[in-house]
Amino acid sequence: MNNKLVVTLIAVLAMFSACVVLTSVDEQSDAASTSFQWYVGDSVSDSMPGTSITSGSLPSGVTATVSSQMILFSGVPTEAGTFNITLNSGNTATITVSWRTASFSWVVGQTVSSNMPGTSITSGSLPSGVTTTVSSQMILFSGAPTASGTFTIYTDSGYMVTITVSSASSVSYTSPSAVDALTGSTVSYKPTVNVSGSTFATTTVTGKSNATWLTFASGTLSGTAPSVTSLTTYYYSIQATTPGGQTAVQTVSFNVYPVAKIDTSVSTSYNLTQNTAMTSIALSGNVSMTWGKSGDFPAGVSLSGSTISGTPTEYGTFTITLKGYTTAGPSQIATKKVVFTVAEQTMTITSTAPSGTYYTGKNYTYSPSVNLSAGCTWSLSSNPSWIVLSDGLITGTIPADVGEGTVEYTLTARSAGGQVVSQTCSFQVEPQGAFTSVPTAACVVIPVYTYGDDGNYSILSSIILCLQSIGSVFDVDMLDADDAPATYDHTLNYTVGTSVDAILLMASETYEITSPEGASSIPGLSITVGVQAGNPALMISGTPTTAGTYVVRATCLNDDVYNFTIVIAAASEGSPGGSSSEGSSGEGSSSGGSSNEGSSGNGSSGDSSGNGSSGNGSDSGSSGNGSSSESDSAEATVYNSTNTRTFRFVWTGEDASYVMWDFGDGSEKVKGFDVRHTYKENGTYTYTCTGVNDVGSSSCTGIIVVDVPLVKHLLTTYLFYIILAIIVLVIIIVAVVASRSKKKSSRSRKVSYDHSVRNSNSGKGSRSSGGSRSKGGRRY
Repeated sequence: MNNKLVVTLIAVLAMFSACVVLTSVDEQSDAASTSFQWYVGDSVSDSMPGTSITSGSLPSGVTATVSSQMILFSGVPTEAGTFNITLNSGNTATITVSWRTASFSWVVGQTVSSNMPGTSITSGSLPSGVTTTVSSQMILFSGAPTASGTFTIYTDSGYMVTITVSSASSVSYTSPSAVDALTGSTVSYKPTVNVSGSTFATTTVTGKSNATWLTFASGTLSGTAPSVTSLTTYYYSIQATTPGGQTAVQTVSFNVYPVAKIDTSVSTSYNLTQNTAMTSIALSGNVSMTWGKSGDFPAGVSLSGSTISGTPTEYGTFTITLKGYTTAGPSQIATKKVVFTVAEQTMTITSTAPSGTYYTGKNYTYSPSVNLSAGCTWSLSSNPSWIVLSDGLITGTIPADVGEGTVEYTLTARSAGGQVVSQTCSFQVEPQGAFTSVPTAACVVIPVYTYGDDGNYSILSSIILCLQSIGSVFDVDMLDADDAPATYDHTLNYTVGTSVDAILLMASETYEITSPEGASSIPGLSITVGVQAGNPALMISGTPTTAGTYVVRATCLNDDVYNFTIVIAAASEGSPGGSSSEGSSGEGSSSGGSSNEGSSGNGSSGDSSGNGSSGNGSDSGSSGNGSSSESDSAEATVYNSTNTRTFRFVWTGEDASYVMWDFGDGSEKVKGFDVRHTYKENGTYTYTCTGVNDVGSSSCTGIIVVDVPLVKHLLTTYLFYIILAIIVLVIIIVAVVASRSKKKSSRSRKVSYDHSVRNSNSGKGSRSSGGSRSKGGRRY
């Protein structure tokens, strides 16, 4: 029985234990976690299941009470922080207590006017210059802070207040006040504000002028620039305001430019004329531009600044592209293609064709020209076959069989530009006069002078004057190598009763008879300044009637002065057909011709005699074949050249077909009207000249005395070779001396050699300077 009791007790206890366990499990299954957010200074009224706090603590100022298995929280927390608690019911709670925040931004020196809930400041300090008062549960701040900084205070109302005091602030704009835009483009402009003493500023639009196409949003102005034909400006005003109340206003101008174009006043084509100044072209556009171009203007035309001007010197078509570069607003380049058409200058033939009378056998020459710098192409038409055109020069030799009459042909010029201009050319042709008889001729060798470095002149060469008895007129030119004015004296000998052929002496301007004093004319002779081949020239003609001596002074075109002493001798008896006269040494007679002998510078001719100078020879009369007639002769004087062996021989008659020269030194004969000959050795040479025409021939004889000092001749002729030989000799001596200087063992011999060389040179120098060769009182 006792065992049954025990079993029963055990069973009861087991059931009780199960109930206890089940109850504990049920209670544990109700545990939860709760969070609370409380603020310092604010009353709390929260609860949670449980009857006691088993762990953790509540914030100061907060208490817990139990009612109906619930814990009630009440009070006002006075501290901030996080608090964790656990209840006997197994529930947990996280309590966060925070301060309520507030902030103020003040500026040094500016009065503050702020407030917040509360009655007192529990901790922290205010900026200097600021105080508080309490009214209606509100803390009032007043005064003006005197220093910048950041301050934190706590109030009994649960607020943590951050006060920022900044220095006095200012505001200004750093963005440009003008915006350039091209018509039709998108414009976006955001002003940049510089704020001092503050970290930000707000911007607002305060005004605008006709800029309705712009909008302001988020601090940015934007829009599409309107279409304009010229520069148009729009205005917008923007104000920036700082937290401290400072403001700044910026008025922005929006300059809208049109698309750049070159004005229509600048044409696309211009017509110009070669070598004619063009009308200047002023360039302009709808905006300000500088100017340039691509392509080439006609030569002579250029662009300077904004003006095209000049004188085109070439013709043709020239295309350029004008370029205008904008100087303001958006960068643009305006272009326009311009064509310059330059017409060729009107062509004219500027030369005058030769006219007048030409004789058969003579040469005709014409060098035509036009006014175009580029020249032209020439052609002939209707011209005789003997007139030809070659390289722009028209020439021809008139054939002997051409009869008397007018020769006419047409000259045509064709320019590169296609212009054609013609000129009619004509001249008269007459047969050349033939010898009706074979005249005698006397020749005078006339010297050609040249000036030396010392200012003295000497004879360079000679011109031979042949006087024809048929009355031909001959030129005698007295020439200076450097055209320096000089005075020359010459003698002409005539005989009373013997006619004088018309003699053209030189191109002159004036003349006068200076001796005898008071004489104004020479009996029987005519002296005039006539015209020969277009030049005024002194001419002597007539038959002297009175013996005497006259001096005629003629002034040439080049200011040279010639004194002609005219000696007229009394008529003398002689054999028929001629006359004779005596010279200072020798006699002569004439019968049907003339003869002449002379020596030591004296000579005589059939009609006259005269003296030469030292070293000169004599000239004899002429003889020929064919019918003869009584002839005249003039003094033949040969002038010796002291500086050269080269002489000039000139036949000045116009009736010879050709002239053959024999210089009397064994050299070959030479044909020509104007020739030169060099005698290789000093000596006396007799030359002859023979003029030939279709009737016969006429000849003359003269003597040339060549006496050039040998030393001067060698120096002038072989100077180059002498200098070259000296240079070679010096080089050889230097080479020998250099070679010997290398041999030290031969140094003594070298010194001896140098000594002997110096002695030898000294002796040569003495011999070379021992004297000079002179002749006639002059040193050569």
